[in-house]
Amino acid sequence: MVLAGLSTSGAALDRDQCERMFTLAASSNTQTLPISADVELKLTELTTEQVQFTKDEISSKDGEYFEGELDKLDHWAEDQRGSLKGSLKEADEKIKELKKQARNVGNLHDKLKFEKERRNLESRRDELWRAYDLAAKDIETKKDKLIDRAQQLMEQRITHEELFTIS
Repeated sequence: MVLAGLSTSGAALDRDQCERMFTLAASSNTQTLPISADVELKLTELTTEQVQFTKDEISSKDGEYFEGELDKLDHWAEDQRGSLKGSLKEADEKIKELKKQARNVGNLHDKLKFEKERRNLESRRDELWRAYDLAAKDIETKKDKLIDRAQQLMEQRITHEELFTIS
């Protein structure tokens, strides 16, 4: 809520002073008193400044929130990639070791055993690559959703309604 007020001398009241007006004993009447064009202009300027200040403040907070969420997402993505890369590296090393062992074995039965184990590991490695690709797509999807949500936050709706005037 934006509050704007002027003293009888025409000086702008700050927000606290305007809020204190709500603590004063008062009565209402339906009589509308005219406000001079000069006072109306000053009140409009004050409310416009306050609205802009509030919009800037909200935008700044939204930006901080967006950066924080993006950082969390990036850290999570790095952890996911690191974990999957480690698993891929481990599988590649095991495959190399099995190839080496298969070359050093003399009989066909043992060679076939190593070859079968190597193929199983290669299948596992392929599954890890698919998981890596899916994780990358998931990360991009989450980033897209975060960006969409940030854009929605930027679409601020402001309505202006004069509630009352104290004179």
